Amino acid sequence: MGIVAWLLTAIFCYWLGHRGSRPSAPPSATPANPVELSLTVTATPRVWQDTVLATGNLTADPDRQSQVGAPATGRITQVWAKVGDHVRPGQSLARLQSPEILKTAADFHHAEVRFQLAQKTLEQRRQVARLGDLSRRPVEEARNEFAAGRSEFEMARSALTVTRKRQARTKDLYQHGISTQQQLEEDQAALEEAQSRLEKARYQLEVAREHRAREERVAQSGSIVTTKILEAETEAALAHEEMEHSRQLLKNFGVHSLEGDSVELRASRSGVVVQRAVSAGQWVSAEQELFQILDPSHLWLWLNLYEQDFPRVRTGMSVRLPDLKMRGRVSYLAPQLEQGSRTQLVRVEVDNPGWLRVGMFTRAEILVGPEHTSLALPKVAVQGDGWVYVRGADGSFQARRVKLGLEDKARGLREIRAGLTAGEEVLGEGSYLLYQSGSR
Repeated sequence: MGIVAWLLTAIFCYWLGHRGSRPSAPPSATPANPVELSLTVTATPRVWQDTVLATGNLTADPDRQSQVGAPATGRITQVWAKVGDHVRPGQSLARLQSPEILKTAADFHHAEVRFQLAQKTLEQRRQVARLGDLSRRPVEEARNEFAAGRSEFEMARSALTVTRKRQARTKDLYQHGISTQQQLEEDQAALEEAQSRLEKARYQLEVAREHRAREERVAQSGSIVTTKILEAETEAALAHEEMEHSRQLLKNFGVHSLEGDSVELRASRSGVVVQRAVSAGQWVSAEQELFQILDPSHLWLWLNLYEQDFPRVRTGMSVRLPDLKMRGRVSYLAPQLEQGSRTQLVRVEVDNPGWLRVGMFTRAEILVGPEHTSLALPKVAVQGDGWVYVRGADGSFQARRVKLGLEDKARGLREIRAGLTAGEEVLGEGSYLLYQSGSR
């Protein structure tokens, strides 16, 4: 600052001594002195690229976030994961006891046992049939079975129609704020149960129809079929259907294996536990979010782009982040503007080296033009619309007009496209005073 003050004083004294005899044209050169030479800068080549400046905040990548909740209402008996823990896919987070899941598992095991017994009984009766000890089944029994199956099917279909109408009415009342979310969910569950009952009745009806047709063919041809074999076949088919139905329900609950009387809640992806909303002994519902897991290795940077820059930015463009000393790439341009700011949101995908945090604010330079090499000078050395002061062979500074190009605001540089050659010395600090005094 002492050098600048000295130069300012010298120019002011020079102006006072010559203001009465100032020539009609301003001088084109100023004398050199050691102080002025210490303020010079050198024009050096530099790689330039046109950029669009923007600012924004880092956010989590939704595709790398996951929530873990309870598959059914129950009680949390143990919690192993806490906020900040790094977890792997399939890692146990907590243990849940749910009466609903336990009942479904019991139904599955009961149907499995029935199916195994029916298979054994069927095989035994087929062996007896091969030995000739046969128990005959009349056609009337097959017809009665078909009639009972058809009756059950009609009742199930009628019940489904009534349940569907009730669910539609509850949904309409819910949309008008009259019914509750619980009533709507109960009617939806009743509808699914009625659909399941209809499918089961349809299957039983098809089994009875085939049985009746077979018995009638046998009666017409005079063949003999064993009643006990058909009973065992029907029992095996029904048990298998119940077993698969219970298996599907367990799959919908997210249960693949039960450990004792509880089920473990597991992480669906690797990452860091950023939120935990449950403790041991707490009762939870199926709608409740218990854990939130975030994989921070890949983040999104949302930039605010101003209207004059809309036509210049495209997806796939590289983005330089000078504050973070890293790069990213434009992956999405929002089709609508933000209300209030009238800016367009631009998403940049960034790989996290490990120290980036969600919510960080940063500047960005979107690279919109090709790279090219030209000279660079500090902005303080360029005055007006392109005037610089070049040191001549005699040590004096000559005013020279140059052609300006791009500006690097982050680094305080201006591109010089013509008017200078590499290596020439230009007055930096203090050139503004010469420019204001008319030395050009």
